[in-house]
Amino acid sequence: MYKFGNLTVQELGAMFGLSELKKTRVYQEGRDETIVALLQRRFNIIDPALQSTVPKLVALPLSQALDLILERSQEEIVDRFSP
Repeated sequence: MYKFGNLTVQELGAMFGLSELKKTRVYQEGRDETIVALLQRRFNIIDPALQSTVPKLVALPLSQALDLILERSQEEIVDRFSP
């Protein structure tokens, strides 16, 4: 990975194919961390109910996950994913 440190996501996507890049553990972990960081920034503390929504938010298209995090309350996000 150190060999590709200066490449953008678009350049890596062109080299490996974007669908293959999205399947990598690095990509998935980065996406998970980004979702958690946004939730922490928006709501300050992530309680267990909100934490339980992280896998479901990560599974959404990124634009949809961002819309939910930025436009909905903590309660609305939890309610959306509760059974």
